[in-house]
Amino acid sequence: SRLNASPAQVEIADLNAQLDASKLSGGVIVALPDAQKRKRMAFGVGLSVDKLHIDGYLPQGTAASGSAPANNAAATPAKSDNGGPPANPLKALAPLGDLDANIEVKAGSLTMNSQTVSGLHALIGLADGTLDIKDLSVKDLAGGKGTVTGKVTALKTDPKFDLDFDVSAKDAGKVLEMGGMGPQTPGKFGALALKGTAAGNANDVSYDLTTSMTGVGLDGSAKGPANGLMAGGIPKINSTFDIKAKDTTALAQLFGGPADAAKQLGAVAFSGTAQSGADDLTYDVTLSIGGIGGSGKLAGKLTGIKSTPTVDTTLDLKAEKPAPLLQLAGLAGPKAQAMGTLSVSGALKGSADNMNLNLDLAGAGATAKLSGNVKAKANPIAFDIALTAKHPEFTDLMKLADLPGSGTKGGPLDVTVKAAGTTQKAQLSQLDAKWGDSSLTGSGTYDATGAKPVIVASMTGGTVNLTPFMAPSTKPNPSKTTTGSGGSGSGGTAGAGNGSPWSTEPLDLSALGKQDATVDLKAKSLILPDQQIDDVTAKITLKDGLMT
Repeated sequence: SRLNASPAQVEIADLNAQLDASKLSGGVIVALPDAQKRKRMAFGVGLSVDKLHIDGYLPQGTAASGSAPANNAAATPAKSDNGGPPANPLKALAPLGDLDANIEVKAGSLTMNSQTVSGLHALIGLADGTLDIKDLSVKDLAGGKGTVTGKVTALKTDPKFDLDFDVSAKDAGKVLEMGGMGPQTPGKFGALALKGTAAGNANDVSYDLTTSMTGVGLDGSAKGPANGLMAGGIPKINSTFDIKAKDTTALAQLFGGPADAAKQLGAVAFSGTAQSGADDLTYDVTLSIGGIGGSGKLAGKLTGIKSTPTVDTTLDLKAEKPAPLLQLAGLAGPKAQAMGTLSVSGALKGSADNMNLNLDLAGAGATAKLSGNVKAKANPIAFDIALTAKHPEFTDLMKLADLPGSGTKGGPLDVTVKAAGTTQKAQLSQLDAKWGDSSLTGSGTYDATGAKPVIVASMTGGTVNLTPFMAPSTKPNPSKTTTGSGGSGSGGTAGAGNGSPWSTEPLDLSALGKQDATVDLKAKSLILPDQQIDDVTAKITLKDGLMT
């Protein structure tokens, strides 16, 4: 190297040096201020490095795993002196505001996390408190290239950046590896593209970007401001977004999610808007999930994020093939396939402590409307709801729920009921149930606070056909009709071939032994397997498996 010095400048020329495995060449000129023509120090830098091996300078384990060093003080947001917003980290560049410079640096290659990029170039100007990034580029980035241009202004006061970026790579997996995401299967993520603009001061940023990753069919765009990024809480955003991914399996694996479930979900897309305040989020989102024929829309506002989240939202969600979602919930096989299209629409307002709901539901061929209030965090869970449900053949629902039955079709179901209380003790009122040609109205209570649940009910019916709920008699009963009160009566004919109006075969009532009950029943006709009783007035008591 040659060193030339004068009162006006100092020059290091023909630099030829070596640091570890890196060879450095070029020159540096420092122009000294003279209080006349030049009032500030100026630099001219032109350097070339053949190769840089960053892995050799990282703490052991960081290069391979991407893990952060134990000391995370750098991640702590810088606080302002007056307790206001965090200090702008770009203020660390303030000393550059007193300098002028023209800097050009070239590097043949750079290796980090065992991945190498080549053809690095930086051309930067510095004058009048502005850092001008004329070119920050990579010629070969995993088969692609990258370029960043822009400026950082107001270095002496409150620095702000305004950048354009355009990055591409033929193998996105190599870029992920270089960023510390661990080893990736070559070609798994396909080609990467990331392009857009960003402007702000690190704490408050406006962005407009698009991205794609061909191996997973990822296409996305987002635009808007984000404020309070360095404040340590939830940043304020006002963003529009549109994101699509044809294969979410690889993305789930990358971020530690359930890959098997993601594979069944297929293509996923969501778009919309999101705006947040200091403690709230307003959203309007449309989504689709191709693998389950899913689609939906959510719109509303979430408040109290830092304390007790409260939602006020409308929703309209549907899954035509919900089996993968049901599998995640532990329901698989034929039952999951039999559920058919699932949908939910309506409104939710409140918190988990006190949620008001008004929902329309559909699934397994049934439709239902649920409204009222649920306190899910109460112990036990408390509720005050009204339910209306319909199904074209309710015995199909019984099969799906593994409830015992005779196999006899029960016909269409239409039921309305109100329920209030808790999961341990509740009251049912305004029951109005119809199935087939049967009808039943009444009210009741349920109390599971003791050793065994206790049910008390008062019911009035027209025809009440219980045959679908019970196992059939094994002997035929040629004559089925009798009349009476309290289960006994006059008239009628013999049954079961032995003069009795009842079948001699036992009925399967095993399910009734799981609770005690007292039921007052009036009905025009009560139909049991192989038996019909007219004009029924009965008080039925079930105690420890014994019915009287």
